[in-house]
Amino acid sequence: MQRLQLSTHPSTALRYGAAVASVAVALGVGATLAPVLQGELPFVPFFAATAATASFGGLGPSLLSTVLGFVAGMLLIIRPNHVWWTATPHNFAVFGTYLVGALTIVIISRAMHRARERAIDRQIELQREMGERLQAEEALRKAHDELELRVQERTAELARSNAELQQFAYVASHDLQEPLRMVSNFTQLLAERYGPKLDNDAREFIAFAVEGATRMQTLVQDLLALSRVGTRGKHLEVVRLDEAVDRAVANLELAIQDNGALVSHDELPEVMADSSQMMQLFQNLIGNGIKFKGAEPPLVFISAARNAKEWTLSVRDNGIGFEPQYAERIFAVFQRLHSRDEYQGNGIGLAICRKIVERHQGRIWAESKPGSGTTFYFTMPAARVPDVRPKQGGAA
Repeated sequence: MQRLQLSTHPSTALRYGAAVASVAVALGVGATLAPVLQGELPFVPFFAATAATASFGGLGPSLLSTVLGFVAGMLLIIRPNHVWWTATPHNFAVFGTYLVGALTIVIISRAMHRARERAIDRQIELQREMGERLQAEEALRKAHDELELRVQERTAELARSNAELQQFAYVASHDLQEPLRMVSNFTQLLAERYGPKLDNDAREFIAFAVEGATRMQTLVQDLLALSRVGTRGKHLEVVRLDEAVDRAVANLELAIQDNGALVSHDELPEVMADSSQMMQLFQNLIGNGIKFKGAEPPLVFISAARNAKEWTLSVRDNGIGFEPQYAERIFAVFQRLHSRDEYQGNGIGLAICRKIVERHQGRIWAESKPGSGTTFYFTMPAARVPDVRPKQGGAA
């Protein structure tokens, strides 16, 4: 970092030494010019010395230069038989003129000296401020570079960790399905072949084992579906959300008929998305509204609103709702607000919804009150769909 090198104020000894030196120089000049001037204007060199001293050294040295110049001029330059040694009004006027002129020079030069000192002080202050600013900018730049490097390292570490975790979840859930299937099948075979020979307790234990294996298989399949959101997703393309909702409703047709549910929607937009995951997202949210129904038949309504560069979609139902304090918890894996005896499921459906929405650069949240139904909101970036309408005119 470059710094400005500035002169500081001269010391006292240097200032007064310069005053004596300037008088000596003026005396030499005056002595040299004395034969030419023949005793006239003997104090002119000392005026110059006084001005130079006042500009460089300030008030004290300039006054000293004035006194020394007057004494030196009178004693060493003006001859003893000169008329100026006579006490006359004219000579007093000449001496007074010298003193007034010298004092005027002192005042003007002093003002110039103080102005120069203020300029130096200001330059020193500017140098200090500039140095502090450069140091602050350098520290800020280093901090920014270090922070950016740490963020990059942390991001890369998180990416590796997430990739390893997703791969582990996929492999673990995939490899667990076969032994679970064997446990379930052989337990059922044991019940069929030796059922008549077993007492009621044994048959009940076998039923528990089959139910546990079946529930574990469902849990593994849900974990597999959760891991596939990030690892098996398709490329994003223009998707008509009306069609995604229709496919989800078709998959839920049996549940809709059994519960007398009604699913409707406004005209929905086109977005850049994974069509399969959009269908799964709506299927999970609609199915959630049907499963957690209230006393009335389930009603699910889907709408969309444009907001700047994104769409905000809502899925509203008339179900049992939940306390607002659980609005964040319901999106966590394995988090349930009800027992398995009340409602089936593993608490993964809404976690899958969140992961799908986040993969599409969106946000998802819920608003609800007990007995007043639930509304799920999620955002999607608006798609820039190319205009493929035929141009007007042309050959017939």
